[in-house]
Amino acid sequence: MTELTLIERPDGTIVNDTANDPGSTRVTGHRRYFVGVDLAQQMDFTAVVALLDEQIPIIRDGRVVLSDRSLTICYADRFRGISYPSIVPHLAKVMTAKPFAGRCKMTIDGTGLGRPVSARVSFHLIC
Repeated sequence: MTELTLIERPDGTIVNDTANDPGSTRVTGHRRYFVGVDLAQQMDFTAVVALLDEQIPIIRDGRVVLSDRSLTICYADRFRGISYPSIVPHLAKVMTAKPFAGRCKMTIDGTGLGRPVSARVSFHLIC
C-alpha cells in the first residue's frame, strides 16, 4: 500500500476509502476550522483569527495511521475604528467564505464588549 484515497465528509471527518475490504483498517481523522474573535474598544485593535486543525490518515511503516496533529493559522485580520454593528456582517462574511462555510465554529471572547456582540452574531448566523 503506497497511496490512500481519502474521503472528506461534510462534518470535517476524513476517512481512508477501504473499498469495503474487510482486511483494510478504516482510520478516521479530521479537518476542522475554528474562528476566534477578540473585540476591542474604539482605539484598540479587534482581532479575528482562523485556525485549521488537521489530523488525517496516512501510511506509515506500511500501516494506515493518523498523521501528527497540525494547527495552522489560515486567516488573520485586525482592525480598529469600526462600529460594533459593522463587525457583525464582517464576521458573517468570514464564516461563509471558503473554506470556512459550514465547516467552522466561532468563538468570541465573551468578556466586556464580546458579550452583547456575540449574542447578535449568533442570531445573524442562524438566520
